[in-house]
Amino acid sequence: MTVNREELVIALPSAIAADIDWLSQNLNVITRGVALYTDKHGKRVPEHSAALNVNLDHGQFPVLDLNCEQAISYLRKESIEPDTTHKGFCLVRFEGNGIGWVNVLDNRINNLYPSAWRIRM
Repeated sequence: MTVNREELVIALPSAIAADIDWLSQNLNVITRGVALYTDKHGKRVPEHSAALNVNLDHGQFPVLDLNCEQAISYLRKESIEPDTTHKGFCLVRFEGNGIGWVNVLDNRINNLYPSAWRIRM
């Protein structure tokens, strides 16, 4: 089940969606479900939490597998240069685990890793 709050689309387990809605109405719930994407100007921009979700089907997205050096650069929010022919959003993985998203454009790759989480050393 998905819930659309403003522009953010959130996935909830359908078996407990009614319970989560009741709790959200009666308690101060900080977060619920998994944020999937934000709709920005008609474009679906994937949320970082979706990449980290263990239930995400990696087969549904173009994937960029990074080596250790590239993964560290990605986590520092630096530019990376992986080989890909796909244009658009790609799931970034290290050793088979999703670590975030990039947007592959014609002349560059935009790193979508959250700035507040970047490695600063």
